[in-house]
Amino acid sequence: MIKNKKNISRANLFLIELIIIITFFIVSLTITMHIFSKANSLSVDSSALNGAAITMQTNAEQYKLMSYNDFNAGTQALYYDKNWQSSKKENGYYVITVEISLENKNNSVIATFNQNAKFVSNNKQIFNLETKKFFKKDIGN
Repeated sequence: MIKNKKNISRANLFLIELIIIITFFIVSLTITMHIFSKANSLSVDSSALNGAAITMQTNAEQYKLMSYNDFNAGTQALYYDKNWQSSKKENGYYVITVEISLENKNNSVIATFNQNAKFVSNNKQIFNLETKKFFKKDIGN
């Protein structure tokens, strides 16, 4: 009888250890999955920020090359796919909204280009860039 109680006691101890080990691995798995999920989210955001910065810098350089007569004050939306290639509105994954404003100062004009990059799906802002260009009125560029 004593031998049987000892075997039952060992079996109970083994089951308790097994339950503790399984619980530990479940908690570890949950934490690891959360960390990988967060890392993936940061990777997507970082990739979007990098693409937005490069695209908006390219846009800003193109605006600075334009002459005064090429500008129209107002807002326009530029759509891009997942690889930051120009696309139509229907295929857009990202959108850059460009607001162009012209401000008269004495004998000159200051053009302000405010670019705002967002995800199309959730309208979450990625990056904002403001650039300015100075024009003398009599020269025109």
